[in-house]
Amino acid sequence: MNGLIRLDISSRIGTGHFQRMMNLAQAMPDVDFTFLIKTDNPENKLFNGHKVFFTGDNDFSDLAYHSKNTDFVIYDLLHYSKVYIKQVKKITGKLTITFHEYNDYSTVSDLAINYNFFNGFEKKESPSFLAGPRYVIFNDTLLNTRSSAGKGVFVSFGGADPSGFTIK
Repeated sequence: MNGLIRLDISSRIGTGHFQRMMNLAQAMPDVDFTFLIKTDNPENKLFNGHKVFFTGDNDFSDLAYHSKNTDFVIYDLLHYSKVYIKQVKKITGKLTITFHEYNDYSTVSDLAINYNFFNGFEKKESPSFLAGPRYVIFNDTLLNTRSSAGKGVFVSFGGADPSGFTIK
């Protein structure tokens, strides 16, 4: 099985999306993943040893080309509109899985995953929209880490916190 992962990485956005998708890829060793990345730093050492291609602002032709031999496309972008997902789904014709940030839902995706806490996330669950912290993708190292205080480990994904959960 082959999968294409489309994401953005930059000095402004950071590399968290790539780390999350690497954790997902490691959890699915039978899938051959290709990464299609828009970045301001193509020499980033994180990309070493992975099948990575780069794209620019208009990624439609690159998505069409790189998705030809894939079974599904995963998108993990900071911001994208429903129009974008609709357009790329039409172009690729592939099963579409999207990881969304705060309050960014798509009815076009075959599967949308939002692991963030946000107001009303408990009510958003459906067979095609998985919401809330139980859908966080951790790697084995983090899962096996124990706090010296014995109460657990606090994990912060960075980024915005419009609901104020970090303080809680």
